[in-house]
Amino acid sequence: MVSGNSLLELCLVTADVDLAAKAENAGVERVLVDLETIGKAERQAGQNLFHSTHTLDDVCRLRNVLCNAKLMVRTNPLYEGSSTEVHDVLDAGADIVMLPMARSADDALRFVDLIQARATVSILIENSVALEALPTIVRVPDVSEIHVGLNDLRLSMGFSLLFEPLLAGYVDQAAQVVHDAGLRFGFGGVASPRTVNLPVRAERIIGEQVRLGSRLAWLGRSFRESVARDVTGRSMRQDVEAIRACAREWSRRGPEELEANREAIAREVEAWRQSRSPTMVAT
Repeated sequence: MVSGNSLLELCLVTADVDLAAKAENAGVERVLVDLETIGKAERQAGQNLFHSTHTLDDVCRLRNVLCNAKLMVRTNPLYEGSSTEVHDVLDAGADIVMLPMARSADDALRFVDLIQARATVSILIENSVALEALPTIVRVPDVSEIHVGLNDLRLSMGFSLLFEPLLAGYVDQAAQVVHDAGLRFGFGGVASPRTVNLPVRAERIIGEQVRLGSRLAWLGRSFRESVARDVTGRSMRQDVEAIRACAREWSRRGPEELEANREAIAREVEAWRQSRSPTMVAT
């Protein structure tokens, strides 16, 4: 699954028009408006994770700003109002629409039917049930990409730390299924290698993105918070360039070095566990 290049699409989660424009100018390929609220606060209670306050109006505002970056929208999980919600998101101009908390091929098929080929369909895999159903989900026509969300996945599997599903091999399994189906694959998020004091070094996670052939990654909370304070956008450009350079460097490494990086991640996660830091890098 190791990639020979670094075609990693980066996605910034924001409803801030100015920040979205900076991201586009910095070379970020996607901006995501997050409309998911149903059930999220309950399942992530006490986890210090990002809970969105984005609205449909934010989708419209960003549509008027973005020229090159794709506008991505995460809807709510399927519910009685999904038809109206998806219709409104499509009318607002979303390029990519993501379904969170999918659990089956039937969920994916229903979502595809709602999209009606008006946008790219992205399915977010973030629970153990969805992992088991993934071989059937990837066969649903018009599903274009699969993203594995580490925060909810580790909660659903009873792990305490963010990267434990990665080290346990679950993301490897998902990546193989997605690649075999010929779909785009992504997981979790990345921070800039310039970011300090992370429990697992950002460059190591970028190495895992390369090892697993990932094409999609969200820019984590540490990235958003640092660039939000930068008026000129210079810091954002530097951070994006640092991520690109790191991915290119890892893509030149052999399987042995990539596996050694994975082992180093395991050591850093174990040190994190020993410190019992509750902080998570939200994606």
